Amino acid sequence: MKVIESENYNSIKKLRKYMKRYSIPIFLNILLAMISSAVSSAPLALIKRLFDKGIIESNEKDILYAAGSMILLAVVGAVLVYWNTVFSALISASIYKNIVDDIYIKIQTLDMEYFSSAKIGELMTKVITDPNNINSVIKETFNMIPEVFKVVICFGLALSIDWKLTLGILIVAPVLITIVKKYSKKLKRSGKKRQEAMGLINSKLQESLSGIRVIKAFAMEKEEIRDFRIKNTKLKRIAIQTAKYNARSSAVSEALNYIMIAGLLLAGGYRVLRGHDFTPGDFVTIMGAISSMYTPIRRAITRFNEISVDIPSVGRVFEILEEDEMLDKKITDLLNKQVNAEFYSAYLYLDFANYYHEQGLDGFANWYEVQAKEERDHAMLIRTYIIDNGERMIFDAIENPTQEYDGMDAPLRLALQHERFITGLINKIYKASHDVDDYRTMQFFDWFVKEQLEEEKNADDLIKKFELFGRDPKGLYALNQELLGRQYTAPTVAV
Repeated sequence: MKVIESENYNSIKKLRKYMKRYSIPIFLNILLAMISSAVSSAPLALIKRLFDKGIIESNEKDILYAAGSMILLAVVGAVLVYWNTVFSALISASIYKNIVDDIYIKIQTLDMEYFSSAKIGELMTKVITDPNNINSVIKETFNMIPEVFKVVICFGLALSIDWKLTLGILIVAPVLITIVKKYSKKLKRSGKKRQEAMGLINSKLQESLSGIRVIKAFAMEKEEIRDFRIKNTKLKRIAIQTAKYNARSSAVSEALNYIMIAGLLLAGGYRVLRGHDFTPGDFVTIMGAISSMYTPIRRAITRFNEISVDIPSVGRVFEILEEDEMLDKKITDLLNKQVNAEFYSAYLYLDFANYYHEQGLDGFANWYEVQAKEERDHAMLIRTYIIDNGERMIFDAIENPTQEYDGMDAPLRLALQHERFITGLINKIYKASHDVDDYRTMQFFDWFVKEQLEEEKNADDLIKKFELFGRDPKGLYALNQELLGRQYTAPTVAV
């Protein structure tokens, strides 16, 4: 059971990255579902007034009030249900599109070795059938939300009228929960078997169609038909077994509902007859609230069962999406950020060079122009590493250097500060690679770790030289000439 629950959690966790893109529409949809459930349950609150004051006391105003309110609630409820349904469809369709797009993109990046070992029919099932099943999971989840809210509202209304009676008749709830849990596990296993069987059938069809000439040439039609019928019969047995699980779950929930209603009629009717501060309006309202819980509970159970059948498709789809992922997602994100950080470094050092050109110190300017080229090269090396590992390079906007330089040594000190910051970013990548046993990335960044030691030392040495010589015009001239001699050398990294 723990294994199954873990699989469900992992499946939901994998879908979260797609759902995050639509967090605002999802929030609005849930809010609409809550309001829609409240509106659809509101007529129950009018029943007590209708019976106790309108009918029993023969007050026409209360009858008209209840009738008018119900009509208004019906109109508002219809509008809310419409938009809730539309939102659910838009969100599920958008997520479906994103998943299918990612699958297609992923297929284009896979090498031929994968296709030589994978059965095309099973692959087609993962590409076509499984995303449809995921779409169903999302839609059924959204459709189940208002059902759950309605149950909660009706239950709360019943509790507010008579909590003892309400809790007493819910003695069957633990039995219902146990039954649902039992059959959801069976349906999940059955759903997984069904998808595997469909994959085998699709593979068989693909093999038969592509090899039809060979089949006819060797008169193998009967063997092929027999093999296909065996696979199709297996799928039929699984489908029947799934239907039986669904039927048993529905039958038990149906029986428990009638038992619950019978208990309510017996206990509630007795209290009305005995006059224990329990009016006919109270009785009818609780009856209505409990009865109104049945349909959404039944629907929620049905939807939950359908989700249990289709949830294995999530894992099957992500088998493709995660196929041959050479880099951990966190590592990929950090590498992308590092590329942009290195380009910013080049941008920053060019700004230093601009400043020194304005001061007439072409040697200092040359030093940072060479440094800018090196930072650019660092960015390109990491970019190449990302692409070589089959991941996508994403560029961010480069921040505009806005530093004000209050002296000729200001860029020197900012350079040391910046190099220490870059060292921190590289150390973070190295640690993250170590945490996931990504030794290839660690080996790649060995060079950068050593390079940063040199970068920080050069920046610190330049500050010291300026302090020793730069305050004197002759010393500054000599230091400027020294820096003018720095030449660019393209870095090489062995991976």
